[in-house]
Amino acid sequence: MEAGVEHFGRGVETSVDRVLVIVEPSFESLELALKVKELAAGAGVSKTWAVLNKINSDEIATRLKKELGKRGMEVIGIIPYSPQIFDACLEGHKLDANTASEEIKRLVDNLLPK
Repeated sequence: MEAGVEHFGRGVETSVDRVLVIVEPSFESLELALKVKELAAGAGVSKTWAVLNKINSDEIATRLKKELGKRGMEVIGIIPYSPQIFDACLEGHKLDANTASEEIKRLVDNLLPK
């Protein structure tokens, strides 16, 4: 997870005006997202968004959104946990379309308008 932070300080942040952070349902991921937001703000990046990943319940999504919202980070997408993606990644198989892929497509379409 710390790999996402290493780009700050290399000058990458000087070429962007938005940062998208993928947040998994763990305390460590939540803390790292907030660290990325802080680093981005310090580098002059105007907006940091979060996408919740591997979410297996509405309760978890609500809790994460609440914690991120308290710290000024907007959640712009929720990707549900998918056993099919987990299995495909573990076994090295091609991913099939599923609920998670539909949410990812919707998110990308919103981020990159045609």
